[in-house]
Amino acid sequence: MTKMAKMRVAVYLIKRLKQLGVKHLFGLPGDFNLEFLSLVEDEEGIEWIGGCNELNSGYVADGYARVNKISVSIDSYFATPIMFDSSNDSFSHILGDSYDLWCGRTFSN
Repeated sequence: MTKMAKMRVAVYLIKRLKQLGVKHLFGLPGDFNLEFLSLVEDEEGIEWIGGCNELNSGYVADGYARVNKISVSIDSYFATPIMFDSSNDSFSHILGDSYDLWCGRTFSN
């Protein structure tokens, strides 16, 4: 049997995003994504671009996807339900325009 190399999920995700052609990640830093963003900062060929709130980051990612066919927005564990709803508003444009949208969220204990 072939022995598989161990790789952290975050490292795999960054490598896979690069394979898909992602060169920029947008969003907000926060308690629950700082370790991931540190790995992004250390990786060549992919750049983190921070926003001032979830809504703006969502709109930037939407515009970037329209030009580059793929985009990533990473937000922190939402600060308030109002901001989370605002982020969803920006992504509603993506859904209305037949773009693929993948959302993931990590929760802490």
